[in-house]
Amino acid sequence: MNCKLLETKHGLSQLVVRATRQQNILDVFYTTTIPDLFTVKVMCSCMRSDHKAVLINCNDVNGYNNKSNVANDCNRVTVFDLNPNTLKRLSDVLLSYNWSAISIDLDTCSNNDQFSAIYSDFIKIINYLIHSAISSKLDSMSDRDPPFHYSSNKCFTSREK
Repeated sequence: MNCKLLETKHGLSQLVVRATRQQNILDVFYTTTIPDLFTVKVMCSCMRSDHKAVLINCNDVNGYNNKSNVANDCNRVTVFDLNPNTLKRLSDVLLSYNWSAISIDLDTCSNNDQFSAIYSDFIKIINYLIHSAISSKLDSMSDRDPPFHYSSNKCFTSREK
C-alpha cells in the first residue's frame, strides 16, 4: 500500500511515529483532523505479541478536564522560540495553508452556532500551525514568576545540556 498517496491525495495524517515492531512502524493510525488533537503512545503490549501496543487518545480540546481548580504551586507553560527564522517559517506556513474550507464555511454560515464552530476550527488550525512551525519547550512557572517569559530566560539556557 502506498501510504504517501493516502496522505497527499486524501489529506490524511499518519500519527504513529515510533516503531511498533522491531525497527519498523507497522501499526498506523490515519486521521483527517489536526494531528495535535491526539496523543499517541507506543508501549509494550499486554498480550503475547511481537508488535507493541498503540494507545491513541483524543486530547481535551474543550477544557472538560481542566484541573485549574487543583492547588498546584507550579504551572506548565509552553515557551516558544521566537527568533526571526522561526517567525519567517510561521509566516510561510500560514501563507501556504489552504484556507478554502474555512472560507467556504464562512460564506455559507447562517447562524451564531455555525460561526462558533467555524471559529473553533480556525483556532485549532492556527494552534496546530504554530506548534508545527515554531519550536517550543515546556517550562514550570511558579506563582512567584512574572507573567511573561523571555527566550533568554532559564528555559532556553540552563536546561540545555
